[in-house]
Amino acid sequence: MAAEEINTGRLLDWIDRPASDRGVSFLGDDRSWRRYTYDELADSVGVAAARILESTSQTTGGIRCVAIMLSSGPQFVAAFFGALRAGCTPCPLIPPSGLQSRSDYLNNAAAILAVARPVALVTEAAHRETAAEAMRRSGAQAPVIDLPASGTPARGPMPELGLLQFTSGSTGRPRGVRVTLANLEANISMIHRWVGFGPGTTLATWLPLYHDMGLIGTLLAPIAGGHDAYVMKPEQFVMEPRSWLECFGRLGATTTASPSFGFGYAAKRLSPSDLAGLDLSGWRAAIAGAERLDAAAMSRFARLAAHAGFRAETFLPAYGMAEASLAITGVPLEEVPAVAKLDWSALRFGEPVRVLDTARLDQGDRIGAGDGWALDCGAPLDGLSVEVIDESGAPLPDGSLGEVLVSGPSVADGYCAGSGSGATVFTATQEVRTGDAGFVRDGRLFILGRIADSLSLRGQSLYADDLETMVATIDGVSRGRFAIFTGIEAEGPAIVALVEDEPGPWAQQVGRKLAKLARDDASVYVLRAPRGTIERTSSGKPRRRAMFHAFLEGTLAAEPIWSNTAGESGRSRGGESRMLAPARQ
Repeated sequence: MAAEEINTGRLLDWIDRPASDRGVSFLGDDRSWRRYTYDELADSVGVAAARILESTSQTTGGIRCVAIMLSSGPQFVAAFFGALRAGCTPCPLIPPSGLQSRSDYLNNAAAILAVARPVALVTEAAHRETAAEAMRRSGAQAPVIDLPASGTPARGPMPELGLLQFTSGSTGRPRGVRVTLANLEANISMIHRWVGFGPGTTLATWLPLYHDMGLIGTLLAPIAGGHDAYVMKPEQFVMEPRSWLECFGRLGATTTASPSFGFGYAAKRLSPSDLAGLDLSGWRAAIAGAERLDAAAMSRFARLAAHAGFRAETFLPAYGMAEASLAITGVPLEEVPAVAKLDWSALRFGEPVRVLDTARLDQGDRIGAGDGWALDCGAPLDGLSVEVIDESGAPLPDGSLGEVLVSGPSVADGYCAGSGSGATVFTATQEVRTGDAGFVRDGRLFILGRIADSLSLRGQSLYADDLETMVATIDGVSRGRFAIFTGIEAEGPAIVALVEDEPGPWAQQVGRKLAKLARDDASVYVLRAPRGTIERTSSGKPRRRAMFHAFLEGTLAAEPIWSNTAGESGRSRGGESRMLAPARQ
């Protein structure tokens, strides 16, 4: 492939015409980069395809799924594209890590494998024993294989399904999304046009490759176009976020994607002096998505990185989900993202949203954490349609709060058999009710949170995402160490704050802040828990439904430290909860 020649979204074309002057670089444990050119990667893909074909030659019928339990690295690229080249459907799994107990990891992996029913599981020596045990627990009968370093390349027929992507699973039930090869290629082409992929585009990422944003947005998109890329492991970013910024300020990367908490984390860990010697003026695109976007965190990063030449218009806030392959909406290049301050007390499903103020992301002095700002997530990408509908499915006028409905060529082929139920529902061919609440203003989509993670009080909608943003401003509460979930208990609506910090004055402040919003219409509980109690999805989101169910069942390992059912005022909303002792603060 000539140096100027760039593909336009066809996912496998690069394998037959690989570039020798471009490639993917991976950060090693010794903090040095190792570059693999596209012709080197193409050779490894062919060898991987041969190994997979050899191991699955006796398997016929159904989805020929190949599970992949590998860390971010060249073997992951070989396994993913090798599965496709062998005529199979890749299914990335979270690799084992020290962040989760072996028992919990095995249970989660086995639950996914039981749904996926793979014909093979590709792993590495360090994970082989764990992979074999997960396969045994799942009841699936498939070989666990390593990839050889060399061999004779092979290929099979072109698969129809390009990816079996398991969603985050906030309810704890795995849901396998059937993403066709056509879905993938359509969405990658949309991303290329939106972000302006072309000669000179170089991507850098720390996102996990088992998650749709990391996999499609930061690995498949550059590889399909034959672009240079720098790939870090998530733990490398956590240990040293400056290494990520060096990709742009020293190595020439132009493009990235991250949840907003990644930008907030970098802003918290780094100071202007840490950016000395970096020139970020060539950073063109920083996609922000995968979660409810935190405008204050992104504004803090913009102010910090401005010392090294970063511009606020580099940010591209976006909205997406696995059920639409990945990207759905996005702010255009070279536009400073807008934010809107909402009257959260007046939110009513199906009714107009009241906007109190507007600003831009570069006006950091106006954007305070927990102040109720919502970030513009942009317009639908070319080929996709977005509507906001009421509970019956009828379209709502612009500016009204409702459920987001998406249709278009990158909407997936549904869930695979055995997947759990959830708020997201495929309603027709290439159409999905997302289960997300939002509104459209001047053609732009604003997302407020998951409908299942909200509570309606006096007709007002309270979203757990927004409550967490407000609680994060309280001293003593560490971002990433708490979660809020809501639901209905025997006594009525309930709001629960689960915090993994030492007891302190923060408990009263959290309780009072939530109780003020709830008034007398909901019970509020503040619980303290040991580190690791908060259940999270593969993308780091709290499993709110699962934790609320554990709360109701009395199986949540947490200590009660405040409630408005038996607090300082002595008042009660129908009796003290069976789980909570009186407040002790």
